[in-house]
Amino acid sequence: MLYQLKKGSISLTEVKGKYWLYDDVLGMNLAMKKETEKEALIEALSYYQNRLQEIQASYFGLKSRVESFMEGEGWKEIDQSEEEFLQSYR
Repeated sequence: MLYQLKKGSISLTEVKGKYWLYDDVLGMNLAMKKETEKEALIEALSYYQNRLQEIQASYFGLKSRVESFMEGEGWKEIDQSEEEFLQSYR
């Protein structure tokens, strides 16, 4: 038996009593061969939560580096024309 529930870009499918959850936007299965719909949904939520943590860590690391650059010697107020500024770095 095969049935599919579709909500936006998420598909929950049953194949031979096992559940698969596919994300069309990511182009990947988030859960495969789970015994219940609940298990498939929990695995998908776990994936999204872990991915969010990775993205947040990356964002805050980049933000910290940018702030350090802006506060340090790497950034100074520019009172010269754009062309003069660009020539000073050539």
